[in-house]
Amino acid sequence: MRRILTVMLVALSLGTMAGPAAAQGFSYRYGQVTYDLPDFGGYDGDGFGFAGSFEVTPDIFVQGALRFWDLDAGSDVDGWEIGGGYRRALNAKTDLYGTFSIGNYDFGTISASILGFTVGIGLDQDFWALRGGVRHRLQNNMEVGGTVGFVNYDPGDTEFEIGINGQYYFNSNLAGYAALSFSDPLDLISLGVRYYF
Repeated sequence: MRRILTVMLVALSLGTMAGPAAAQGFSYRYGQVTYDLPDFGGYDGDGFGFAGSFEVTPDIFVQGALRFWDLDAGSDVDGWEIGGGYRRALNAKTDLYGTFSIGNYDFGTISASILGFTVGIGLDQDFWALRGGVRHRLQNNMEVGGTVGFVNYDPGDTEFEIGINGQYYFNSNLAGYAALSFSDPLDLISLGVRYYF
C-alpha cells in the first residue's frame, strides 16, 4: 500500500511540471525528491524521501512526506508525516512560518533471540511535531533557512529538534535542495531537488 502511495505521489508531482512558473517571493507549492542519510539511534543508513506542500490560502498550507530508508542494522524504515502550517512575510526577502504535523516510523520486523528462541519483533513509532522556521533569500537564486521545534514520540518522550537548509534556484520552478537536522534519536541529511508549481 505504501509503495502505491509513493508511485501516486511521484506521478502527481510529474503531472504538475507543466504548471505555471512560481510567483515572485516564497512559494509553498512544491514537490520534492531527496536522497536521505539518516542516523536513527546510532544506526546509519540511506534511502529516499518524497515530500510536497500545497497552499490552501496565501498564508495557510498543507504538507506531507514519505520516507523509505535502509538502516545498516538490516532494518527497513518506512515513514510518513502530514500536517499544516501558517506563514507570514516579514519583508520581500524573509518569511516566518510554523507547522504542526503527525507521523509514524515503521521499522518492520526485527529478529531477536529471546530465551533461545528467535522471534520477530515489530517496532512502530508514532509522533507529533511542532516546528517554527525562517526562509531568507540571499540572492535571487539562493535561499537559506532554519527550523527549531519539538517532536513528541509516543508514549510522551519529547525531543528538541534544530535544522538548517538551503536552496539554489536553477530557474523559477526548479531548485536544488539540501537540509540537515538534529534531534534525539534522529539526525538526518537530505539532498535533492524541489519543483515549484
